[in-house]
This record gives sequence, structure tokens and C-alpha cells, in this order.
Amino acid sequence: MKGDIDGYLEYLGLRNRSPATIRHYKFVIGRCEDILEARGIGGGPGCIDAAAVSALMEGLDVGESTMRNYLNIMGRYVEFFTGSNPVKELGLLWNRDHARRKFIGKGELAMMLEAAGPSERMVIVLGAFMGLRRKEMAAITLGDIGEDGITVMGKGHGRRGMVVRQPMSEIVRRELQKYLEWRSGKGSFGGLLMVMESAKGVVPMRGHLTAMSNRISRLGDRLGIEVTCHSLRRLYCTTLAESGCPLETLKELMRHSDINTTIECYIRPSGLRMEEWSDRCSEELSDALRKQHWDGMAVAGCRNQTATAAMNGPEVIKSDYHHAGTLSGSRSHVLSWVVIPFQLT
Repeated sequence: MKGDIDGYLEYLGLRNRSPATIRHYKFVIGRCEDILEARGIGGGPGCIDAAAVSALMEGLDVGESTMRNYLNIMGRYVEFFTGSNPVKELGLLWNRDHARRKFIGKGELAMMLEAAGPSERMVIVLGAFMGLRRKEMAAITLGDIGEDGITVMGKGHGRRGMVVRQPMSEIVRRELQKYLEWRSGKGSFGGLLMVMESAKGVVPMRGHLTAMSNRISRLGDRLGIEVTCHSLRRLYCTTLAESGCPLETLKELMRHSDINTTIECYIRPSGLRMEEWSDRCSEELSDALRKQHWDGMAVAGCRNQTATAAMNGPEVIKSDYHHAGTLSGSRSHVLSWVVIPFQLT
């Protein structure tokens, strides 16, 4: 089993995971496998099924958020070797995550773009217009940029990882060209696209992610905007949702494995324009209503009595109150409704 863990950790390193993340995965997987062995469940990732996950939950003495983290790691670990994730198959339900996520709007985006320097501006464009994570931006090389998009090395957990071609609009292309003109002559840095100026001179964004994140947050502070690098990605997702992007397409553009993550964590509820979409729904269905000719009609119901139409003459319409048999043999009362023509005066 140690060979399995080492192989998976090596894969995580190839997928650009940080040393701290790899150490955390190693600790979690080792602890979980010790618990399973103590319960008579061993043999490596191929032996971990839904029943083993249930046994693991009984053996882990941790809070819900930690439990969720441990099980997600184990699910990805098993999926890497077997192609299936027993944690997802189990369909566990968790309490709602109350993390406070920071969102920004279009107006705030415009303010940030106006005030940003070249490096910060490119980060904002790649985050808000393409939905890239800061680590994905830092890993882009000049060779990853093509006519139709940018090759992105994402966070994928399967054997192939999540290396995708992210579409690039003409707006992003123009911004990228301006950025490359600014970047020219500032060093090759192994062909990495994203660089930033610091007290030590120009340095690659890779290895300085926290510094870049702090710059984006400080830029927001100067403008009175509460923002993080990930706020840009949330703006990208919310804008797509507002524009009517189908959920499956939205999930793929965000490069999420679970659509619930997209919906719960990346779409700003107040930005969904619910009244507008409700009106659109009514408009789409309005043709069905037009086929119902209620003009000049009224609905009336009566029980064991006579209804008199006074508006269009003294016509009397009788409605019977009768019994109907049920499957159980009991009898229930059924009220028949009457349509009475009338004329407004």
C-alpha cells in the first residue's frame, strides 16, 4: 500500500500541487488506511468501497468539516487507481457550508481594471474573463497560448488530471497582446507568462502566489472593494449564469467535477435577476394561456342549490351534489363545477 500512496503523491506533484498539500494528503491517506486496517479492511485502494467509507466514518473522531476533507481526499485517491469514487457513490449529505465568500460586480470590476498595474490587470482579466484560478495563471507558459484558447493545467483528480483548452475571447486576446508588449525584455523565466514587479525586481508569479493575492486585495482596499483573486472567478461564473449559460456548459467552463460546487459556491444569488427570469418564464409559457378563452366566462360552484345567471338573462343552471364510490368502499362527496356565461355592463 505504501507504493500506492507514493505513486499517488508523485502524481499530485506532477499536477502542480504544493508540497504542503502533498504532505497533508500523505497524512490523511495514511491515517485513514490505518483505521481501515484496524477494522479488518486492507489491501489498498481497490478494496475501499462504500462499506469501507462507512466504516471509516465510524472510526474517524473529527468534526464534520475535517471529516468531509478526509473523505474527499480518500475518494480521489481511490478514483485515481480504480476510476470510481466510493465517497460520491455513497451520496453523503452534509450540513450547509457557511463560509463567507466574496463577490464583486461589473462596476467594481471596471474600477479595478482602471486602477491596476500591468501584472494585476492581467490577473484580473484572466480571472474575470476566463475563470482561471491564480495557480493556473501562474503555470501558463507562452507555448500554452494558441489562436483558439489557452491550455490550462487545473486541479483535476483523475489519472489524466484536468488539462484543458480554455476558450479565449477576442477581448482577452487584445489584453494579452498589450501585456506581452509590457512583459517583453523582462526575462524569460522558463517561458512562464505571468510575472510581477517586486522589491527584488521582476519575478515570476509562480512561487509568489500569496504576494499576488495580497496585491489584488490591497488594490480592492484602495478602492473600497472587498475582493480576493477567487472573487474574479466567481464573477466569471455568475456572469455566465446570468447570461443563461446551460448548467452543464457552466460546469465544464468552471472545470468542476460536481455541478453542486458550481451552484453553491460560485454563483452570486443576488445577481441572478430572479424577477427578470421569472418574467421570461411567464412570457415563454404565455402562448398556452392565450389558448384558454376565458373571456366572457365565469366559473361557479354550488352545492345542492340552484345558480342563477343574472347578468345575461334569468337562465338557471343546476349543479348536483352527489356521492362517488372510492376504492376502499367508502363514499365521498364530489362537487361539480358549473360554467356560467356572463356579460359585463
